[in-house]
Amino acid sequence: MTGLGFAYQQAAGTVETNQLYVEIPIKEKASVEDKKIEIEKAISECRSSLDAEDVSSFAVIIEGESKKYNYDWELILAIIKTESHFNVRARSHKGARGLMQVLPSTAKWLSPKAGLKYKGRESLYDPEYNIKIGTHYLYTLHQKFGDIEKAIAAYNEGPTGLTRYLRQGKKCPPKYLAKVMGYYKELKSSSDEITS
Repeated sequence: MTGLGFAYQQAAGTVETNQLYVEIPIKEKASVEDKKIEIEKAISECRSSLDAEDVSSFAVIIEGESKKYNYDWELILAIIKTESHFNVRARSHKGARGLMQVLPSTAKWLSPKAGLKYKGRESLYDPEYNIKIGTHYLYTLHQKFGDIEKAIAAYNEGPTGLTRYLRQGKKCPPKYLAKVMGYYKELKSSSDEITS
């Protein structure tokens, strides 16, 4: 998926390296603040009923996770918009919860790998935990399938479901992928206009 702004790198240690804290020069601090404002604006446009404190908090978490895994923040936002439309208390008929609609079983399994503590199903309603575990899940799927489109499809279908689907000679299930990519392109287009 070239040309869509994904900056994913498969080099070993990318995630660990990105967790280091470094002093940011003053000029770069301004661009970090500009990016946070840009993310806040996009979140507010997705769900105008959120209060400013929540919007700011979500923006910081999304920016941090996008840097950690080297994904565009617009991609994480597109998944959140598709999954829950920024409803922190969202719950699916299958039991997925929170902003990124993560299943409790997935969170329990992935938490130690992501360096997070799973404190039961209610922890999935904590926006910070949910965004972190959801983004780590996307990263895990990306590593497994080696392709961002397949990772996005597996995020919705589950890795077993997608594998079964692909073994039947079919391409990625189009509906969910098209919805996420539609939001992603809208967000990317808006952010490109702001930075031009």
